Amino acid sequence: MGDRCDFRMRCRPQDADAVAEELGASVDEDEGGPGECWIYDDQANYGHADALQKLATVRGATFYGYHGAGCEYGPMLFAAHGGRLAYIESDWNADYPVVGIEKDGTSPAHFVQAAREYYELLALAVAVLEAADQFAEAEKKGVAP
Repeated sequence: MGDRCDFRMRCRPQDADAVAEELGASVDEDEGGPGECWIYDDQANYGHADALQKLATVRGATFYGYHGAGCEYGPMLFAAHGGRLAYIESDWNADYPVVGIEKDGTSPAHFVQAAREYYELLALAVAVLEAADQFAEAEKKGVAP
């Protein structure tokens, strides 16, 4: 028995088939711009949390994305690069990380640190994936270096 949710993840085009197989998901050919590679799964068991950890820390994959809420957890954002994975609660639209606020208006340091780590890894992942997408598109056109 599991807890299923919607799942979207962007990865390098050359990693797409291996990542999709690891997750038991599909490559979405229609999402994103030219050269972009997105993985989707509308029945992701527990948001593929264990597989994301393995992809990030064991395989060193670069990716980012989100999964929706299940019955036992809320929506999450994630980003990975260089063997590190940031996994943080999200607002319901998967636009922003959620950071806890105390009654006095302050935010505990671990919430702020988690959000900073997510944004740091997201920026690195986006930069790497943009370059990989451009290279893949150039290869298709026969003009790659």
